[in-house]
Amino acid sequence: MNALIIGTQAIRQDAEGRYSLNDLHRSAGGEPRHQPANWLRLGHTVEMVELISNSSDLRNSPLSADPGRYGGTFACKELVYAYAMWISPAFQLRVIRAFEALRSGAHNVPSDFASALRLAADQQEEIERQRLALAEAQPKVEFAEAVRSTVDAIGIRDMAKLLGTGQNRLFARLRADAILMADNRPYQSYIDRGYFRLVEMPWRDDEGQIHVSFKTLVTGKGQVWLQRRYCAPNNSISVRSAVQLAHANA
Repeated sequence: MNALIIGTQAIRQDAEGRYSLNDLHRSAGGEPRHQPANWLRLGHTVEMVELISNSSDLRNSPLSADPGRYGGTFACKELVYAYAMWISPAFQLRVIRAFEALRSGAHNVPSDFASALRLAADQQEEIERQRLALAEAQPKVEFAEAVRSTVDAIGIRDMAKLLGTGQNRLFARLRADAILMADNRPYQSYIDRGYFRLVEMPWRDDEGQIHVSFKTLVTGKGQVWLQRRYCAPNNSISVRSAVQLAHANA
Protein backbone atom coordinates (compact mmCIF):
# COMPACT_ATOMS: atom_id res chain seq x y z
CA MET A 1 0.00 0.00 0.00
CA ASN A 2 1.32 3.47 -0.92
CA ALA A 3 2.20 5.84 1.89
CA LEU A 4 0.55 9.20 2.44
CA ILE A 5 3.12 11.80 1.36
CA ILE A 6 2.89 15.56 1.98
CA GLY A 7 5.67 17.39 0.16
CA THR A 8 8.65 15.14 0.81
CA GLN A 9 7.44 13.88 4.19
CA ALA A 10 5.98 10.38 4.38
CA ILE A 11 3.24 10.22 7.03
CA ARG A 12 3.56 7.06 9.11
CA GLN A 13 0.59 4.91 10.09
CA ASP A 14 0.23 2.71 13.16
CA ALA A 15 -1.12 -0.82 13.21
CA GLU A 16 -4.72 0.47 13.26
CA GLY A 17 -4.25 2.73 10.22
CA ARG A 18 -4.12 6.04 12.12
CA TYR A 19 -1.78 8.77 10.86
CA SER A 20 1.15 10.36 12.70
CA LEU A 21 0.39 13.92 13.82
CA ASN A 22 4.11 14.37 14.52
CA ASP A 23 4.91 13.69 10.87
CA LEU A 24 2.16 16.09 9.82
CA HIS A 25 3.68 18.73 12.11
CA ARG A 26 7.06 18.28 10.42
CA SER A 27 5.53 18.47 6.95
CA ALA A 28 3.83 21.77 7.90
CA GLY A 29 7.14 23.38 8.81
CA GLY A 30 7.64 22.22 12.40
CA GLU A 31 6.77 25.48 14.15
CA PRO A 32 6.53 25.07 17.95
CA ARG A 33 3.12 26.77 18.07
CA HIS A 34 1.74 24.08 15.73
CA GLN A 35 2.81 21.14 17.89
CA PRO A 36 0.09 18.46 18.16
CA ALA A 37 0.05 18.81 21.96
CA ASN A 38 -1.16 22.42 21.66
CA TRP A 39 -4.02 21.38 19.38
CA LEU A 40 -4.99 18.38 21.50
CA ARG A 41 -5.57 20.64 24.53
CA LEU A 42 -8.23 22.72 22.74
CA GLY A 43 -11.85 22.33 23.79
CA HIS A 44 -13.18 21.76 20.27
CA THR A 45 -10.52 19.05 19.73
CA VAL A 46 -11.62 17.20 22.85
CA GLU A 47 -15.23 17.51 21.74
CA MET A 48 -14.45 16.16 18.27
CA VAL A 49 -12.55 13.17 19.71
CA GLU A 50 -15.54 12.38 21.93
CA LEU A 51 -17.98 12.65 19.00
CA ILE A 52 -15.90 10.32 16.84
CA SER A 53 -15.41 7.91 19.74
CA ASN A 54 -19.18 7.70 20.23
CA SER A 55 -19.94 7.09 16.54
CA SER A 56 -21.69 3.80 15.88
CA ASP A 57 -19.33 2.68 13.06
CA LEU A 58 -16.11 3.17 15.04
CA ARG A 59 -13.91 0.09 15.32
CA ASN A 60 -10.78 1.63 16.84
CA SER A 61 -10.00 4.61 19.03
CA PRO A 62 -9.65 7.78 16.91
CA LEU A 63 -6.54 8.87 18.81
CA SER A 64 -3.55 6.97 20.12
CA ALA A 65 -0.26 7.93 21.78
CA ASP A 66 2.33 5.27 20.99
CA PRO A 67 5.71 5.72 22.70
CA GLY A 68 6.93 2.35 21.54
CA ARG A 69 7.52 0.95 18.09
CA TYR A 70 5.78 3.73 16.15
CA GLY A 71 6.38 6.72 18.45
CA GLY A 72 4.26 9.87 18.72
CA THR A 73 0.55 10.60 18.45
CA PHE A 74 -1.59 8.95 15.78
CA ALA A 75 -5.06 10.10 14.70
CA CYS A 76 -7.83 9.00 12.38
CA LYS A 77 -8.40 10.72 9.05
CA GLU A 78 -11.11 13.07 10.38
CA LEU A 79 -8.79 14.34 13.11
CA VAL A 80 -5.98 14.72 10.58
CA TYR A 81 -8.20 17.08 8.57
CA ALA A 82 -9.12 19.02 11.72
CA TYR A 83 -5.48 19.33 12.81
CA ALA A 84 -4.47 20.51 9.34
CA MET A 85 -7.25 23.13 9.33
CA TRP A 86 -6.05 24.41 12.72
CA ILE A 87 -2.56 24.94 11.30
CA SER A 88 -3.74 26.83 8.22
CA PRO A 89 -6.20 26.59 5.30
CA ALA A 90 -3.24 26.22 2.92
CA PHE A 91 -1.90 23.21 4.83
CA GLN A 92 -5.37 21.67 5.03
CA LEU A 93 -5.60 21.91 1.24
CA ARG A 94 -2.23 20.17 0.89
CA VAL A 95 -3.44 17.36 3.16
CA ILE A 96 -6.71 16.95 1.24
CA ARG A 97 -4.82 16.78 -2.05
CA ALA A 98 -2.36 14.28 -0.58
CA PHE A 99 -5.22 11.99 0.43
CA GLU A 100 -6.76 12.37 -3.04
CA ALA A 101 -3.41 11.52 -4.64
CA LEU A 102 -3.12 8.47 -2.39
CA ARG A 103 -6.63 7.35 -3.30
CA SER A 104 -6.01 7.76 -7.03
CA GLY A 105 -2.59 6.13 -6.91
CA ALA A 106 -0.78 9.32 -7.93
CA HIS A 107 2.12 8.49 -5.61
CA ASN A 108 3.21 5.51 -7.70
CA VAL A 109 6.82 5.51 -8.94
CA PRO A 110 7.12 7.51 -12.22
CA SER A 111 7.04 5.27 -15.28
CA ASP A 112 9.36 7.37 -17.49
CA PHE A 113 12.55 9.39 -17.10
CA ALA A 114 10.91 12.78 -17.71
CA SER A 115 8.33 12.16 -14.97
CA ALA A 116 11.08 11.05 -12.59
CA LEU A 117 13.03 14.27 -13.26
CA ARG A 118 9.88 16.34 -12.66
CA LEU A 119 9.20 14.55 -9.37
CA ALA A 120 12.82 15.06 -8.26
CA ALA A 121 12.61 18.79 -9.08
CA ASP A 122 9.34 19.13 -7.16
CA GLN A 123 10.83 17.35 -4.16
CA GLN A 124 13.92 19.59 -4.23
CA GLU A 125 11.71 22.68 -4.25
CA GLU A 126 9.78 21.32 -1.28
CA ILE A 127 13.00 20.58 0.61
CA GLU A 128 14.19 24.14 0.00
CA ARG A 129 10.83 25.56 1.11
CA GLN A 130 11.00 23.59 4.35
CA ARG A 131 14.63 24.62 4.91
CA LEU A 132 13.70 28.29 4.62
CA ALA A 133 10.68 27.83 6.89
CA LEU A 134 12.81 26.12 9.54
CA ALA A 135 15.46 28.83 9.33
CA GLU A 136 12.79 31.50 9.80
CA ALA A 137 11.33 29.63 12.78
CA GLN A 138 14.69 28.95 14.45
CA PRO A 139 14.36 31.71 17.09
CA LYS A 140 10.94 30.34 18.05
CA VAL A 141 12.36 26.81 18.25
CA GLU A 142 15.15 27.97 20.55
CA PHE A 143 12.64 29.69 22.80
CA ALA A 144 10.44 26.59 22.88
CA GLU A 145 13.42 24.47 23.92
CA ALA A 146 14.13 26.92 26.73
CA VAL A 147 10.52 26.63 27.89
CA ARG A 148 10.70 22.83 27.83
CA SER A 149 13.67 22.91 30.16
CA THR A 150 11.57 24.53 32.90
CA VAL A 151 9.08 22.87 35.23
CA ASP A 152 5.46 22.75 34.07
CA ALA A 153 3.79 26.13 33.77
CA ILE A 154 0.67 27.09 35.74
CA GLY A 155 -2.00 29.73 35.34
CA ILE A 156 -2.26 33.02 37.20
CA ARG A 157 -5.13 31.66 39.33
CA ASP A 158 -2.93 28.86 40.68
CA MET A 159 -0.02 31.25 41.11
CA ALA A 160 -2.27 33.50 43.19
CA LYS A 161 -3.13 30.53 45.45
CA LEU A 162 0.56 29.87 45.98
CA LEU A 163 1.04 33.49 46.99
CA GLY A 164 -1.98 33.45 49.30
CA THR A 165 -3.96 36.03 47.35
CA GLY A 166 -6.74 36.21 44.75
CA GLN A 167 -6.39 36.02 41.00
CA ASN A 168 -7.71 39.55 40.35
CA ARG A 169 -5.49 41.04 43.05
CA LEU A 170 -2.44 39.32 41.58
CA PHE A 171 -3.31 40.52 38.07
CA ALA A 172 -3.66 44.07 39.41
CA ARG A 173 -0.35 43.87 41.26
CA LEU A 174 1.51 42.54 38.22
CA ARG A 175 0.05 45.31 36.06
CA ALA A 176 0.95 47.94 38.66
CA ASP A 177 4.52 46.63 38.77
CA ALA A 178 4.76 46.79 34.95
CA ILE A 179 5.19 43.02 34.64
CA LEU A 180 1.92 42.50 32.78
CA MET A 181 0.39 44.82 30.20
CA ALA A 182 -3.17 46.16 30.36
CA ASP A 183 -4.47 43.02 28.57
CA ASN A 184 -2.71 40.79 31.16
CA ARG A 185 -0.02 39.66 28.75
CA PRO A 186 3.53 39.76 30.12
CA TYR A 187 5.97 42.28 28.72
CA GLN A 188 8.38 40.69 26.27
CA SER A 189 11.37 41.21 28.57
CA TYR A 190 9.80 38.91 31.17
CA ILE A 191 9.03 36.28 28.52
CA ASP A 192 12.64 36.50 27.35
CA ARG A 193 13.80 35.86 30.91
CA GLY A 194 11.77 32.65 30.92
CA TYR A 195 9.30 33.74 33.64
CA PHE A 196 6.14 33.51 31.52
CA ARG A 197 4.81 31.91 28.37
CA LEU A 198 1.76 32.67 26.23
CA VAL A 199 -0.60 29.95 25.01
CA GLU A 200 -2.88 30.51 22.02
CA MET A 201 -6.55 29.78 22.76
CA PRO A 202 -8.54 29.61 19.48
CA TRP A 203 -12.32 29.96 19.79
CA ARG A 204 -15.21 30.15 17.35
CA ASP A 205 -17.94 32.81 17.51
CA ASP A 206 -21.64 32.33 16.72
CA GLU A 207 -20.99 33.05 13.04
CA GLY A 208 -18.33 30.37 12.81
CA GLN A 209 -15.38 32.76 12.65
CA ILE A 210 -12.23 31.61 14.44
CA HIS A 211 -10.54 34.05 16.82
CA VAL A 212 -7.42 33.67 18.93
CA SER A 213 -7.01 34.80 22.52
CA PHE A 214 -3.99 34.29 24.75
CA LYS A 215 -3.54 32.84 28.22
CA THR A 216 -0.62 33.85 30.43
CA LEU A 217 1.17 30.98 32.16
CA VAL A 218 3.91 31.15 34.77
CA THR A 219 6.89 28.84 34.19
CA GLY A 220 8.71 27.00 36.96
CA LYS A 221 11.41 29.67 36.86
CA GLY A 222 8.74 32.38 37.04
CA GLN A 223 7.05 30.72 40.01
CA VAL A 224 10.28 30.85 41.99
CA TRP A 225 10.85 34.48 40.97
CA LEU A 226 7.34 35.61 41.93
CA GLN A 227 7.52 33.83 45.28
CA ARG A 228 10.81 35.54 46.07
CA ARG A 229 9.40 38.88 44.96
CA TYR A 230 6.08 38.77 46.79
CA CYS A 231 6.43 36.23 49.61
CA ALA A 232 8.27 36.32 52.90
CA PRO A 233 11.07 33.69 53.04
CA ASN A 234 9.17 31.52 55.52
CA ASN A 235 6.11 31.54 53.28
CA SER A 236 7.87 30.32 50.14
CA ILE A 237 6.46 27.28 48.36
CA SER A 238 8.58 24.96 46.25
CA VAL A 239 8.18 24.66 42.50
CA ARG A 240 7.31 20.98 42.91
CA SER A 241 4.38 22.00 45.15
CA ALA A 242 3.31 24.51 42.54
CA VAL A 243 3.24 21.84 39.86
CA GLN A 244 1.32 19.47 42.12
CA LEU A 245 -1.27 22.20 42.75
CA ALA A 246 -1.60 22.85 39.02
CA HIS A 247 -2.13 19.16 38.31
CA ALA A 248 -4.69 18.88 41.13
CA ASN A 249 -6.73 21.71 39.60
CA ALA A 250 -6.42 20.44 36.01
